[in-house]
Amino acid sequence: MALRIFVEHIDPKQIIMLKKEFELIDKDRSGIIEVSELSQAIKKANMTLSNEDINEIISQIDENGDGEINYSEFITATINTKDLLTDKRIEVIF
Repeated sequence: MALRIFVEHIDPKQIIMLKKEFELIDKDRSGIIEVSELSQAIKKANMTLSNEDINEIISQIDENGDGEINYSEFITATINTKDLLTDKRIEVIF
């Protein structure tokens, strides 16, 4: 939940870049990254992961438990938290 609040304070340029990345993976433009789409993106990046590993990635990112990654989950998972964890931003949350 705290990361979602941080997301609201991200540089818009970073969000635009992440949105483009999401759209590249979301081949059917459904607004959801499915297992097959993530598998294809991983192969395209010349990486090799087992189906178990891919399912584990999805389960760790999938906050609502539907077995897929929606846009909000993707943004939350891909933001650079190190850049976001400033004293000022932490004060805003707490």
